[in-house]
Amino acid sequence: MQLPPELREAIEEAAGAWRPSDLAVAAAEIHNSYLESGRAAMPSGRHAAAYCATRMPATYAAAVHVLREVRLAAPEAAVDSLLDLGAGPGTMLWATGTVFDTLQRATLFEPDRCMRETGQDLARRAPLPARWEALALEASPAWRQHALVALSYVLGELDEARASAALERAWQAASAVLVVIEPGTPAAFARLRHWREQLVSWGAHLLAPCPHAGPCPMQAGDWCHFAQRVERTALHRYLKGGALGHEDEKFCYIAAGRVPGRPAAARILRHPLHEPGRIRLALCTPEGLRPRDAIKRHKDEYRLARKAHWGGRWDYFAQRNPV
Repeated sequence: MQLPPELREAIEEAAGAWRPSDLAVAAAEIHNSYLESGRAAMPSGRHAAAYCATRMPATYAAAVHVLREVRLAAPEAAVDSLLDLGAGPGTMLWATGTVFDTLQRATLFEPDRCMRETGQDLARRAPLPARWEALALEASPAWRQHALVALSYVLGELDEARASAALERAWQAASAVLVVIEPGTPAAFARLRHWREQLVSWGAHLLAPCPHAGPCPMQAGDWCHFAQRVERTALHRYLKGGALGHEDEKFCYIAAGRVPGRPAAARILRHPLHEPGRIRLALCTPEGLRPRDAIKRHKDEYRLARKAHWGGRWDYFAQRNPV
């Protein structure tokens, strides 16, 4: 996945105010602070610019992936407004504008001044009206309802009690859809699994990735996560010390709606395994985890399986060939 040209140019302009070597130091400091405290410290505009150059492309790609799944599962949802809680540099604003051409207004909460100001500078290139609030997630007053409410890479920075309270307030503010995105780690998935149970208990309808609202069937030692490949710029490669022209952002997520949508009949949980005359799929279904072999002599199913990808829907199989 590539960034929109306007966003790529805006990031390059923000990074261009600093020497690449200084940005590399800032990127390393951000990484170290995250490892030490679970939060990425942004003490200066240089750090915010380094974050945009190194992390924003990946989190944008994850957000676009999730929102496209929301659009597939809830095509009738009128996503005309966004509330982004813990907005960072406005990544979700850009992703929502990419996926939903119906977006008319956005409210972004970001308490960090450097990150907020950098996000405002980036957003001047986006034709979307955005109102920024210098509010912390836990200290903010009552939240006005918005069609789409997003908690992207933010709940994991809170303890369990504060995260659950923020999730409940976010759900109350979502008139159509709530999206939660977290890193694709076992620890993040364990927390997301708990939040999923909470949302179901509040009457939420699961849109993605889950094909059902029953107990999560993932076994101990395994976790449900996905990946999105994103193109790296030369600056991105330099700051991260990478040689490849791409990186894969691993993430887990949950999308819940106010009304029933059209969730996947089954979800592909791993890269499809291609063998001669056979494609093996690992699926999550309403009946639990199920393997499925698409065989070449079953032409229609095999043709679709050749296009299948990790994280994608598998509706044909569940409709035509029940588990």
